[in-house]
Amino acid sequence: MRQGLIRAAVGAVDKALLLAMRARTASERAHHEALSVADRLALFDAVAAEYRAPMTHHAPEHESEAFDRQWLFPQPRLACMEAREVGSLPRSAERAETNAICIQELSWDSAFCPISMHVASKYGSRVDNRMARARLFTPERPTPSSRAAVIVLHGYMGGQWLVEQSQWPIRRLVRAGLDVALCVLPFHGVRGESAHRGAPPFPSADPRMTIEACRQTVSDVRSLATWLRARGAVSVGVMGLSLGGYLAALVATVARDVDFVCPIVPLASFAAFADEQGRLGQGVERSVQIASMERAYASVSPLMRPLQINPKRALVVVADQDLITPASHGKRMAERFRCAMLTLPGGHVLAWERENIWHHLIAMLEREQLLDPALARLSSARGAPP
Repeated sequence: MRQGLIRAAVGAVDKALLLAMRARTASERAHHEALSVADRLALFDAVAAEYRAPMTHHAPEHESEAFDRQWLFPQPRLACMEAREVGSLPRSAERAETNAICIQELSWDSAFCPISMHVASKYGSRVDNRMARARLFTPERPTPSSRAAVIVLHGYMGGQWLVEQSQWPIRRLVRAGLDVALCVLPFHGVRGESAHRGAPPFPSADPRMTIEACRQTVSDVRSLATWLRARGAVSVGVMGLSLGGYLAALVATVARDVDFVCPIVPLASFAAFADEQGRLGQGVERSVQIASMERAYASVSPLMRPLQINPKRALVVVADQDLITPASHGKRMAERFRCAMLTLPGGHVLAWERENIWHHLIAMLEREQLLDPALARLSSARGAPP
């Protein structure tokens, strides 16, 4: 009886979030769904051709594929970072902590240029999106031990500072020896504009807008990782939630800019998500549209690209009752990466035993010598509430 009530509550919360997402994207979806199947397939084929997406299922890559990857994801440059202190997380009285956690707000020129001329004007018109933004959490008085860093990517419609600061276990990660950088996705949070109502235009029913935003995210994260290393980080990783999990995984397939990756309840395929929401028809029509949509997104799909880091440094987390990005998404990603997968009880929003994520993540980093072992053991010994 109790298990049934819990399952019902988990499902109700995920369904409510899905309804909210659908309501905010109703007008754009209506335009897309008004297209005939033939027109939709033509759009997907045109996008696939425009981005010249290689199907990189093998290694080593051919020289032409390496060129395509460089074309899609140019080498990052060291950002001219503006950093200003904006406060601190107060000391935790129950844990008798001696140091507060310093918060710095980071901003830098995104230096991003869309490939597609079909969306370049629309994409570039959003002025606030041209500046990349993040908040960096570090010890107020750092220990002399070497510290790692993790870049955190939020989910769809996220990116509000106070919400993200409360959602992620910042104190837990900082105590373990990680500096934490909450990075805002394109068109979200402070990178959105009050003049534009409704949902962020990413992801979009137009695959080109989505692909360009994926490319911009990769560019921003790689620039931030480069800056964190220049600042002294001994290792840099990336983790993300839902859409952020997809993007974290994508970053790890582009180049060796990051040392570890942890996608949490990740989206793994835009085509699979559209199909699960009943947008791609039935029967033969459905299977043809899924295949065509997968080809359209291949250039930015983590399922179509080889992982660029050691699989032992990757951890995928799924929730067994997730109705938004079902566990099948994470399973496909873990199988593709040949990496470990952790399954939590619960749904996309209400998942239990989240502490297991941080326990497994820190254990992985310590095992791979990416984290100061003394700091990790000290954090474990103290216990670890978020």
